Amino acid sequence: YVAFNTGHYDGETYLDILEPYIRRIKTELRLLVGVQTPPHEDLSRYDRLRAMGVNRVSFCFEIFDRRRFEEVCPGKHAYYGLDRYLDAIRYCADLGQRGPAMEPWVTNGEIIAGLEPPESSIRAIEWMTSVGAIPTVCVFRPLRGTDFEAEPPPNTEDLIPVFRRLYESCMEHKLPIGCAPNVHVSLVLLPEECASLSSRRYPMQRLK
Repeated sequence: YVAFNTGHYDGETYLDILEPYIRRIKTELRLLVGVQTPPHEDLSRYDRLRAMGVNRVSFCFEIFDRRRFEEVCPGKHAYYGLDRYLDAIRYCADLGQRGPAMEPWVTNGEIIAGLEPPESSIRAIEWMTSVGAIPTVCVFRPLRGTDFEAEPPPNTEDLIPVFRRLYESCMEHKLPIGCAPNVHVSLVLLPEECASLSSRRYPMQRLK
């Protein structure tokens, strides 16, 4: 599995830069490929990615509360806006029914828990799963030398309902979590890793 992750490029050239590498990897190595970039203005570019065999697209919008998004993410707010992130997630989640039948397809939306109220993070999770996207939930950690180094980290107890809802909402919407073996990520809890936080068992979905 190869993941490409880029930030902002003037002229939205990030997909232009990545596509030649994606084509060679899919043609010569046939590996799974993931792409995380800002949301492109031309949504048909994601049809192209799907057609060339990309398996995962991810959009890191970080904050779901609109006022807080503007405060925490002034660059993303100025260049893209929250709506463009959400539109791209919704559009890409629908692409699973199109494209190469033998290439799996997943859309992720990424948020950072701890910089907005837990209730807002839960609303973000429920919105993403409702459109067919799988949330990625990072936990805010203040780092020295950053604008937010003085911000307190969130309390563990405050985030337990967020990660409980992450698991439950993915299961309720029958999203394909826990399918890839031996995936361990230090920065996030994957949805399936949150199962122990819930008293609900979903036997048929787990069997599937």
